[in-house]
Amino acid sequence: MASSTSPASLEAEIKGVDTSIKKVESQIVEVEEKLSKPGISEEEKQRLRKEKEHLRKKEEQLRKEEEQLREEKLLLLKEELRADSSSDVARCLIGDLAELERPISVAALRAFLEKPLGGKLPVDTALYNRLFADPANRRVQHLVERNPGAFGFCAVNYVAITTRYSNDAEGAQSFELSTIIDSILIRLHLWTGTGEEKARSCDMLVAVRELASKMGPVWPRIAFGDLPYLPCYAAAGGLLQFYVLLKEQHQHPVSISKCFNLCMDADRIEAVHATVNMFRLLCTLRPLLPPSLSA
Repeated sequence: MASSTSPASLEAEIKGVDTSIKKVESQIVEVEEKLSKPGISEEEKQRLRKEKEHLRKKEEQLRKEEEQLREEKLLLLKEELRADSSSDVARCLIGDLAELERPISVAALRAFLEKPLGGKLPVDTALYNRLFADPANRRVQHLVERNPGAFGFCAVNYVAITTRYSNDAEGAQSFELSTIIDSILIRLHLWTGTGEEKARSCDMLVAVRELASKMGPVWPRIAFGDLPYLPCYAAAGGLLQFYVLLKEQHQHPVSISKCFNLCMDADRIEAVHATVNMFRLLCTLRPLLPPSLSA
């Protein structure tokens, strides 16, 4: 078996072995069907039984190989996790939460999502060079620094600020839009509000409408405690936008950010910047949540 040096290459090998297992399983079924046919000679039965036994052993060997590959992949992932410094990057970006004041108005919320972070966003060299080569990206150049080794496997997993992304505006799945939000909000174990995601960018308005459709006519205080608003987001294809549901008008989402086109370099930077600030916003709201959500 050829040696593999990355989880991705190991996963490709695992898929290859899995395909071989399915092929052998199909061959076993064919042999069993032949054995079940009436009128075959004893000699033919013995030959088929030997063939079946050989295929069973081959299947067993392939399954052992698959298990070995999975164990090797797991070890590599653990090594990447130990070497990853992205948790430190996350703490730096979040900065001192004690200095943050909870925004009250919609205007204050919009300003909050644009607040400076505790540090600059680390980007890989290729993206850094692109950002500074195109004058259209000038608005985000002050938000980034060239530091390709600062992020890796987990925590703040910057799919959004590396060059590994889909050029397809409708490619929400390949772009892994949710990784941007999940990494910063969910993996850091904080309540994340609510969101709606659609596969195609043309369904953005549908996603926004569905943000409100989950809410009943009465603000559910038992669920949201003393929150004055519920932060949320809508995503469709390569588009992402942050909203709030105000306590007094909770069936009418109000935007608190621009609509980011995540297939554009500058918008991707702004989206990650806003997402980190969304995490900081949720930290300021945490004391207002019921114990079941703030724990």
